[in-house]
Amino acid sequence: MEGFLFRMENKTLSSKKLQKKVNELQDKNSALEQELQQYKQTFDALLDAIPDMVYLKDKNLRNLIVNKAFSDYIGKKKEEIIGKKDEELLDSSLAEQCRKSDEEVIKKRALVSVDEKSGDDAGKTLYFNTLKSPIFDKDGNIKGLVGISRDLTVIKTKEDQIKESLKEKEVLLKEIHHRVKNNMQIISSLLNLQAKNIKEENIKQIFNQCRSRIKVMSLVHDKLYRSSSLEKINFSDYVETLITHLISINNAPERNIKLHLNLDEIYLDINSSIPLGLITNELVSNSLKHAFPTQSLFNNTNKELKQLSISIKKKKNKNVELTVKDNGIGLPKNFEEKPKDSLGLNLVMDLVKQIKGKIKIDDSNGACFQIIFSL
Repeated sequence: MEGFLFRMENKTLSSKKLQKKVNELQDKNSALEQELQQYKQTFDALLDAIPDMVYLKDKNLRNLIVNKAFSDYIGKKKEEIIGKKDEELLDSSLAEQCRKSDEEVIKKRALVSVDEKSGDDAGKTLYFNTLKSPIFDKDGNIKGLVGISRDLTVIKTKEDQIKESLKEKEVLLKEIHHRVKNNMQIISSLLNLQAKNIKEENIKQIFNQCRSRIKVMSLVHDKLYRSSSLEKINFSDYVETLITHLISINNAPERNIKLHLNLDEIYLDINSSIPLGLITNELVSNSLKHAFPTQSLFNNTNKELKQLSISIKKKKNKNVELTVKDNGIGLPKNFEEKPKDSLGLNLVMDLVKQIKGKIKIDDSNGACFQIIFSL
């Protein structure tokens, strides 16, 4: 009897211990559930605080988790979205876009960025940029994907408004350049008419020089008017057009002057193009008028063929080198000491300072002017 009671007592004690263990496990499980619930609430709060639409799908492309921004866009509660595919929630066009990008993520097994658009109930077009990334299990198999969609409608609308505004301004600026060019041509024509009534050759020459300088400035505005960019022009192309004009009015081919052009392609704004155009005009005009005084095939110094070279070269550190060189009779003696006698060359010196450039002059074999400036 005593043995039986002892066994019953031990059994009771074991039962109490077991119950205690069960209670402890239940307490721990309850604590874990509470902690898990807190984590879930925190996770949901974080997701809902994100203004972009966030969603997680399984490998069958059904929505498992969505945030408030997503449910607000769909116009349904989260519980009504979970477990459904995009075809059941979105319009057919957007659903097709989403399905294709989902399949691309699964196929590439990598992050995909895609631009999407749809229409709202009012007929307004909505624009989104979406990032989608695959989710893998421990064996490396895709078990779903996560996506983040950002509404770019406001930004896109503002971009379109800015583009339209810029387009209007470009049209206006082009019209301004066109009108400036036309006004300069009118001034040039008036000078030409006035020059015809002048008998003194030296005064007529001054009028013609003024017309040539106006032509230089007018040509820049014409190039800007015709250019796709209103900021800069192709300066090399501009110089080539300018040289063609100068050769024509100075009868260079008939005077047997051989021209050499070596022009790198550079682009300059109007603030640089006009002074450099004027510099080129003065130096080339000076060579064509004074370097070769006779009509023969050869120059007067070493009987070489008469040559005029214009080059534009890109150098290091964004420097550009403009060179105008001829093998003519050379510069007058003490040229550098008496530059004030020539309005054109004084203009060159002032314009070189204006563009913050440097000028080198060499008269060892004809005349060579080298201007170096920075872009």
